Amino acid sequence: MNKKAQLDDIIDNPGFWLLGGGAIIATVIGYIVSKRAGWEALPLWQMGIIIIVELIAAAFFATRG
Repeated sequence: MNKKAQLDDIIDNPGFWLLGGGAIIATVIGYIVSKRAGWEALPLWQMGIIIIVELIAAAFFATRG
């Protein structure tokens, strides 16, 4: 029995969209607030890596169980 989630199962799962979308929105808002406040913000390549990891984590947690 293969328990690995297929890409279609992940994309069809509303939990993935809620977790992934919420995480990305929070990350982008934090980046914008830090830039406007004059603080040192993360470089864009690090933001890209963070967003990719957030999507992987959202896929993992959305397909558990």
